[in-house]
Amino acid sequence: MKKNIGIIAFVVLIAGSSAFFFLDKIETSFRDFFSEIKELKSVEIREIVESLAQDVFAPPPIRKAGGSAAATLAAEKILEATNRERVSAGLKPIIAEKRLNDAASEKISDMIGKNYFAHVSPDGKGVGEWVKKAGYRYILIGENLAMGNFKDEEDLVTAWMDSPGHRANILNPKFTEIGIATKKGIIEGSSALIAVQIFGLSVSACPEPDETVKMSIEALDRELTSQKTHIDELRERMENAKKENDREAYSSLVGEYNAAVPRYNKDAESAKSLVEFYNTGVRAFNSCALKQ
Repeated sequence: MKKNIGIIAFVVLIAGSSAFFFLDKIETSFRDFFSEIKELKSVEIREIVESLAQDVFAPPPIRKAGGSAAATLAAEKILEATNRERVSAGLKPIIAEKRLNDAASEKISDMIGKNYFAHVSPDGKGVGEWVKKAGYRYILIGENLAMGNFKDEEDLVTAWMDSPGHRANILNPKFTEIGIATKKGIIEGSSALIAVQIFGLSVSACPEPDETVKMSIEALDRELTSQKTHIDELRERMENAKKENDREAYSSLVGEYNAAVPRYNKDAESAKSLVEFYNTGVRAFNSCALKQ
């Protein structure tokens, strides 16, 4: 089991602008304008997204050979048998979740189609990919796999309960939702019943950062980039006017530049405040997730 704890964060870097240096013969003529040039706070907002705090519990799959097998296994009865075990252990029943059901069905079809029986497919896809594809965002997930001749749903759940790793998934009090799928198929030359349980703790168990704030930050980032490009262009034109000793053009450009910089700095401060607010929500989420 590998735990990846990620923090969604925005970083604001602030640095001063570079100064202008005039040739001696121009410096006196331009001294007043030079003193009026306002400081530009250069701001870069970068989104660093790794992952939410996530755990995956996936014990080695169970194979049962010999004996007679039921024609089919019903997901509803597997859920009932699973919840009997949880209630007997003093836990709350686990609830069926459609997206997890869809992920479990996709997992079985993939195993039969690609002829493997494992938590990770030949092309490297694990349970995390299946639940994300189904649209389920999680803090914790677990997967139980079984293949063989099970006479009924109780027989299947008993086999999982007899395995410490699978038992731990069934009796994990942190899991609140489950997806179940079963199918008869041929894997590695053997025809057998195949069963998948996917357990989950959704991100909804913890307060998520406000997505509208993130969108506002991204919009401000784009606006600041545009403003910075314009300011850089003005700076270049000012340099050219200085070199050409064109005082009238330089005076006009300084006025435009000095009007643009305060707008940029004001928006940069707004972005910084939003970033700090958003990161407060991020820290709250990750703190909650670590406690699960």
